[in-house]
Amino acid sequence: MRNLFLLIMASVLLSACTTGSESGQQAGTPIDESAISKTIALLKEEAGGDHDLRIEKGVHQAASLWREDDGTVEGFNSFCADNFITDPAELELVFEKVSRNYEILGGHFNKISLDLKVPLHLDVGIIHPIDQKFVAYSASSHMQEDFYKNKIAFIIALNFPAYSLEEKSELGPDWSRLEWAYARVGDVYTARPPAALAQKYAEVSTEADMYIADYNLYVGQLLDEEGKTFYDYWKAN
Repeated sequence: MRNLFLLIMASVLLSACTTGSESGQQAGTPIDESAISKTIALLKEEAGGDHDLRIEKGVHQAASLWREDDGTVEGFNSFCADNFITDPAELELVFEKVSRNYEILGGHFNKISLDLKVPLHLDVGIIHPIDQKFVAYSASSHMQEDFYKNKIAFIIALNFPAYSLEEKSELGPDWSRLEWAYARVGDVYTARPPAALAQKYAEVSTEADMYIADYNLYVGQLLDEEGKTFYDYWKAN
């Protein structure tokens, strides 16, 4: 049952983040292909040929996530020009800082979640409705949206673009461990589900947990075809 709930919510999240046109422009973004091409040309001119693939993928990914509230088309162009990293040493430094900070955030949010779920996962007394309310609360539901607002998400998407499975299969054999790590960072920002949807996911997941927590099988009441309990077999043996 839990897997069913999670599958449904995953489908909802996926459908909320699909692209909206055949040109590759994601629904909701004001950045069209003309603006993307202009930005890519600007960055290539400034960065040189060694970064062409990363520029193309990074600009497209950042553009697909950009919304009108994030700034104008000109603002997007300026943002990319100001934040694209060409120095390999600086890129690795930023990667290390992003990795460290995400480990801090993810670890603490997971600790909060596990602690709030103790009444459901452990036998510590009755499960009161207020417990379910706390378990259904997701402390991290607004983190991604906050990172879009302060532009952290766009800096990561621009400099560490995502690769499709086909691209990873083709390019991956020649990648170093660090390049694989860069590609995995790019997978963090491939869609922009609203915070409310992330919170709803937590609530539905909690309902699945509650189903499991309340689904108690009393082994002593299980009978075979002869009306004997399992305890009868244990006593006999």
